[in-house]
Amino acid sequence: MVRNLIDVIALKCKNDLFKIAMADSGLSQDEEQLLNTTIQNLQELRNYVRNIFSDGKIDQVEKDNISFFVDKIGKDSIIIAFHDKILTRDEKLLLQIIKKTVIELKKIVAEIKVDILDSSLNL
Repeated sequence: MVRNLIDVIALKCKNDLFKIAMADSGLSQDEEQLLNTTIQNLQELRNYVRNIFSDGKIDQVEKDNISFFVDKIGKDSIIIAFHDKILTRDEKLLLQIIKKTVIELKKIVAEIKVDILDSSLNL
């Protein structure tokens, strides 16, 4: 369930980013870098989630790692958008989509139930 929600949100974000990026006559270098980095980070998140949910259980470390990937999406986009200290209209629109996506992903992460492992069995 969580895996599917993350996939849907990531795909929607990619589609929305492409719509904005392609709406005008061209794609600036900054927009291209923002788009590529965000898509790469979303794919890394999706791959990680796919791998950890293969056993049907998730522990606290895995949940924390998902949070790390989600935070990375937001942080990297801000670093890229502001690296030249100029924020274009299109970059603002892309950042709004990324922000909305990060908020949605954080809500999902907050709802993930962690499996408590019984460490006494590993004696």
